[in-house]
Amino acid sequence: MREFTAKEQQVADVLVEAAIEQRTVSFTEISKRTNINVRKVGQYLSPIGQKCQELKLPIITVLAVYKENGNVGTGYEEFEPTFKTNPEVAKKEQEKVWNNTEWDELSSVVVEPDGIWSETFKEGTPINVKRIIPLRNGKLRKLCLKQKGCICAVCGFDPKKVFGEGFERTIEVHHLSPVANGEREVAVDDLIPVCATCHKALHAKSKAEPYTPEELKKILH
Repeated sequence: MREFTAKEQQVADVLVEAAIEQRTVSFTEISKRTNINVRKVGQYLSPIGQKCQELKLPIITVLAVYKENGNVGTGYEEFEPTFKTNPEVAKKEQEKVWNNTEWDELSSVVVEPDGIWSETFKEGTPINVKRIIPLRNGKLRKLCLKQKGCICAVCGFDPKKVFGEGFERTIEVHHLSPVANGEREVAVDDLIPVCATCHKALHAKSKAEPYTPEELKKILH
């Protein structure tokens, strides 16, 4: 997996910011914020889109649009050539981008030439974000942990044994059929207790179709 150059990372950071704010970003804005000639912005979008494919992320370059009409630009064309004749394809991909919250890997892969980046980075700036998230039922979590215990069903990690009394509450609950797949009736049998690391790993495949516990156990062992 090729690492980003510094300029590619700057463009990726602008796109990730737009994704978090749930908006598109014009080629002109990208150009102004990165000091890249607006006509050359497209060449930096291609490796970012390829990285999204490698990481199994939505194609974030679909957020790059033309200022004059708001149409999706060349940064998405190589990944979905039909979007010009079928605008709904691009709209659906934009929705996937806005609904995704896992951009850490895209933002952290970077080559840092001397003098380009400082040793400290600004974080914590408050922004207004409007998101639609699937509702979870807290009673199911309590029932799952009561019936199945607070030990990870994948790796066997026991937070109470390792850290002591009270830390069992750090165990998480994983839906075997992801909540992201839509509204339905859920029973305790559809849930398993997992540690945070295994929970992250289960969803590393994709949000809609995660690894099964059995698949992850085979990888783990």
